[in-house]
Amino acid sequence: MKQVKGFLLIEAAISLIILLFCLNLFVFCLIETRKIEANSQIRSDRAYADYVLRKYHLNKIKVHGIEYEN
Repeated sequence: MKQVKGFLLIEAAISLIILLFCLNLFVFCLIETRKIEANSQIRSDRAYADYVLRKYHLNKIKVHGIEYEN
């Protein structure tokens, strides 16, 4: 009976370690996805501002709260 209890304890500990590892991986992926999304938004805003500045011969434009100059 003691071997069964010990086995159950080890099994529970291993499953807890696997669960924590998976949770850590999920949080890491979520954070990296948000970083990629933010960088993509900044790059697209910059490209849009450059296009509008060149096309309409403007000196300044404000896109999503950030001012871009020619």
